[in-house]
Amino acid sequence: MMKPKEKLKNYNLADFTFANYKSILAYAIKKFEFIHFSREFFEKTSRQCVIWRHDIDFSLEAAHFIAKIEADYGISSTYFVNLHSDFYNLLEKRNTAHILAIQALGHPIGLHFDCHYYGIEAGQSLELALEKDRYTLENIIDRPVEVFSFHNPTEKILEIRNEIIAGMINTYAERFFTEIPYCSDSNGMWRHQSIPEVLESATAPVIQILTHPAFWVFDKPLPPKQKIWRVLEKQLNTVKTDYDNLLANASRANIAEDDFFTPLNIVQPDLLPVLQNLYLLGHSNIVALALRQLEAEKPLSDVSKEELMLIIERLTHVYQS
Repeated sequence: MMKPKEKLKNYNLADFTFANYKSILAYAIKKFEFIHFSREFFEKTSRQCVIWRHDIDFSLEAAHFIAKIEADYGISSTYFVNLHSDFYNLLEKRNTAHILAIQALGHPIGLHFDCHYYGIEAGQSLELALEKDRYTLENIIDRPVEVFSFHNPTEKILEIRNEIIAGMINTYAERFFTEIPYCSDSNGMWRHQSIPEVLESATAPVIQILTHPAFWVFDKPLPPKQKIWRVLEKQLNTVKTDYDNLLANASRANIAEDDFFTPLNIVQPDLLPVLQNLYLLGHSNIVALALRQLEAEKPLSDVSKEELMLIIERLTHVYQS
């Protein structure tokens, strides 16, 4: 039976780091001209071209972080935003600020359309829903939306190869998949070739690269699930802080259970928010086991937040198994 660590090696987790993403960009700009989706994208140029795109599935903050790095390299790529995401709300002030900042950096904004939200797969209803979402997004970013991608497309959706739908370019159109090579990091892993392999071996005039920003913002290799959990935890903590600030700014009492972590705040304050969150969510058993393991290994004053998170993730996995 394959051990967990041996199994993870098969997924090339070391490829998906912030440092490696910058290395990929540095290589790409030497070989390719970065272009956007357009009806004339096959016009001949003196260099090979790459269409670089991002589907924002989990975090606009992570997308903004990657967008700033690309702008530093002089790269302009297309960012596709989902109006019906279960993980972020584009109408929240901070998220609207992120997408407008991405646009201000010179990156076009596209629509990441979710057919599942509307329960449709084809026909006139699909076009009407696309027009509806396009109108909404255009009002948020105050720019025309000229391109869309499908979110988690079904087999039936993938049969739709029309190049223009609802006045927007369809990234799943026939020529984007039959006439040019395509590579994606879907689910934080390589299904076929990696992006570096595709970039290095490409001989076609144009290629297409799709990434999901939340998989590339960490310095250390981590499994995709841990990355997304950490991204979502950060978003949740931001909202919790908003709640505390709301009450504090209104001079209202912030009522909670007695905080038995007060001594820990003196010894190691960096660990306090993580343990408090788990406790308030009803995971007192995991909190107790985590503290017991930490104290058995070293003084709490020497424990880092990263060490605590690894123990908690391991304990959480045990309790969910």
